[in-house]
Amino acid sequence: MEPSGGLSNRGKQEIQPQISVRPSDMLEEIKKTLIKDQLFEACMENRWTEVNRLYINDKFVQESKLTKSEDTVLHLAISSYHPHREDSSQQTHLDCIKDMVANIPKENRFRILKQKNEKGNTPLHLAAELGSVSIIACLVNPQEPELIWETNSKGETPLFVAAYRGRLDAFLYLHECCQNEKSRKDPIVLCRRGDGDNILHAAISGEYFKLAFQIINQYELLVNRLNSEGMSPLHILSRMPQVFKSGSYFGCIDSIIYHCITVEELKIEKYKTEEDSIPATTGITNVNQDKKSPGNQDDPENPPISATTGVTNVNQDKKSRAQGKRNGNLFPANYTTFINFVK
Repeated sequence: MEPSGGLSNRGKQEIQPQISVRPSDMLEEIKKTLIKDQLFEACMENRWTEVNRLYINDKFVQESKLTKSEDTVLHLAISSYHPHREDSSQQTHLDCIKDMVANIPKENRFRILKQKNEKGNTPLHLAAELGSVSIIACLVNPQEPELIWETNSKGETPLFVAAYRGRLDAFLYLHECCQNEKSRKDPIVLCRRGDGDNILHAAISGEYFKLAFQIINQYELLVNRLNSEGMSPLHILSRMPQVFKSGSYFGCIDSIIYHCITVEELKIEKYKTEEDSIPATTGITNVNQDKKSPGNQDDPENPPISATTGVTNVNQDKKSRAQGKRNGNLFPANYTTFINFVK
């Protein structure tokens, strides 16, 4: 039989300490939860003006992670932006993102902009993935390039992400920021990820050859760098016979079309922002000018339709037919040129 003292001691051990919660602390937690719910709902409904109002000058909101993927408000705002969609709401969205970043207090700026989500991506990684130079420029610039060294869970820098996604203008802007980096770190580190692949491996694998040309001009040493499998960018290219004429079969018609295509000589380029890609407007407008272009310059899977591709609009087609009837022509205007080419 245990002594009463033993029972007393065991009873004391089984008693859990009571944690007292002050009503003021409880109210504060409820308030924070309501703010986060309000923010998340506004983000999902694209009410970016409201998000901007809640974000500015509120340290809690700026640091809060709203999703299971650990995305902050800035992560959600950037990933929801569509830089190539031409409508007024996207311009408002972009203005709100710029305003949010501009109003982060200087003492907290880098800590907030370095926040990472579950995949280790900072807001700059997401902006590089989108290819939005306008957003990238408000996050990092040649005078303050510190954020370009941040890596995600795969060891990818924003520069690598831009190359991997084929975002030429974003890559060129980030490259310019790298040139002014005064750190003692090797700049080549920015061009590689954890498995040893570099930005040239990424560009060639994605068949972004225009970007690959720019990379070779800026980072010549990468041509012979090997990844973890011992493969150089040239090895990757040699495994892609479909990108060469010798590796493709052309029928008669396809061969004619192939030889008719003109390819401009590649040149070293400078980056362009979304604002630069908006054409200048004159005082005279027409119906076709208001129609949205189905393609965009930065999306390799949805290229823009150029005026020189042979695609004509309805008004041009009607005009050509009318002129043909007046002149007594039985065939299209380019018929003679085509026959002479075949001869």
